[in-house]
Amino acid sequence: MAERTADAAPDASARSGGLSASLFAAARSGPQRTALRDSGDRAAWCGRPPITWTYAAAAEIVGRLARGIGAWRLPAGSRVGLWFSGGAESALAHLAVEAAGHLPCRCPPSGMPGSSRPGSRPPAWSRC
Repeated sequence: MAERTADAAPDASARSGGLSASLFAAARSGPQRTALRDSGDRAAWCGRPPITWTYAAAAEIVGRLARGIGAWRLPAGSRVGLWFSGGAESALAHLAVEAAGHLPCRCPPSGMPGSSRPGSRPPAWSRC
């Protein structure tokens, strides 16, 4: 597995007391600890090797994404739809939206198992 690390200090852009703030705090206290790990079969379904993300690397990526989302100038608390099937990237994107002061909304990709069963509705927390 490839190791993703960063020496940069965690970004202080977490505007809420939520999970993103906890990520930044964990990056300060134990930057080289493992935060996220891709599944072992990652290369088979997406073509890139699995990555083990340290807290420092995860906080750096979340901070960069949050600053980019902030540049969109959305009203505070806007809903931002995230269209991922899962994995580390979806967790990082979710945290970045939260860190930018918005509400991440999971939008399951059509065609994913369970996303388009006749008569079924996604859970309330996943509606965009």
